[in-house]
Amino acid sequence: MRISRVLSSLVLALACGQAAHAAGVGFMNNTIVAHIPKQDWQQLEKTIGQVLNETPDGKTTTWTTQTKRMKGGPVTVAMTPKNTTSEGKCRLLSAEVSQQTKKEPWQFLFCKNAEGAWRASTD
Repeated sequence: MRISRVLSSLVLALACGQAAHAAGVGFMNNTIVAHIPKQDWQQLEKTIGQVLNETPDGKTTTWTTQTKRMKGGPVTVAMTPKNTTSEGKCRLLSAEVSQQTKKEPWQFLFCKNAEGAWRASTD
């Protein structure tokens, strides 16, 4: 699952700085997620995939940037899936993105495509 593609199709529910710049979405520049270093995105993408595939509704999984010496301190993303459809094909993922005392709530719907991969829903 490539988060950069997912984010742009969601009108950037949980945005990343690199995707925001690449997609020309300047409004994301002042978000906490824009502070996540490029080298940490692969691990975040992997964690999101694990949450969608394995975490039961209502259980929160927390991920924190691994890069040392970040301006503003580490970024933490607490992800909680909920409202999984009875067929298990769609899940609402709530996320609270934080850095020190700042917090941003995000929420997005993921659904499995015909191949079984999670994709952001535009509905």
